[in-house]
Amino acid sequence: MAFYVFGGSNSIFSDGWVSSFSQQMGQPVLNRAVGATTTLTGLFRFLMTADETQPRAGDCVLWEYALNEVIHVARGYRREMVLKNVEHLLALCRARGCRFVPLIMTPLWQERARARDPYYQMLLDLFAHYGVVPFDVSSAWRQQHWLGRLSDSLYIDSAHYARIPELMGFIANGVAELTATARVPADVAPLYAAGLGVSLIEGLEQGSYQNSLMKVPTAQLPVSSTLQGHGR
Repeated sequence: MAFYVFGGSNSIFSDGWVSSFSQQMGQPVLNRAVGATTTLTGLFRFLMTADETQPRAGDCVLWEYALNEVIHVARGYRREMVLKNVEHLLALCRARGCRFVPLIMTPLWQERARARDPYYQMLLDLFAHYGVVPFDVSSAWRQQHWLGRLSDSLYIDSAHYARIPELMGFIANGVAELTATARVPADVAPLYAAGLGVSLIEGLEQGSYQNSLMKVPTAQLPVSSTLQGHGR
């Protein structure tokens, strides 16, 4: 069994929660996180055949995009579109037999708000629909410390938590507890995807670009391809 992280920049730092989680589990974590992105990037990385390893039956996918996605919603993305991508990833994990653990983070400006954006409740409802249990950092921290909100000192800026051992260990412990009982997303009727699936179109690659986080195929526009099957 392997652990895969699909998420944003809070999951990249070498002294962040992923490192604490890996140490606690006693095995390496395959980190597919990329900063400032949404589940759409997670879908791309989940489907890429160029990756040396892919999530397989029995593996556990750790999802951490909520913080980035609510920022994208504030900038104009439709909540339903963002959640549709989350649902596509849930369906892909179900098809492969991968267990799923969502990790929900909250940007500072949302932590300060009287109520979080409706995206969060819609996200929680989506996970409940698929029978997966999330670890909500804000809710869990508030409950454990009897607080109305997380203090500003637990953030280094609006979009990143402070990488202090107490908080990073708290997040790692919360995720680790859920992995013990994590399940494959249930086979239920879709809420946002309307029964449609998503696939990766291949055969367009002319070169590649690689940095410390990922390697992606590239092509010089204009480019065309013959699509196999129906789709949009």
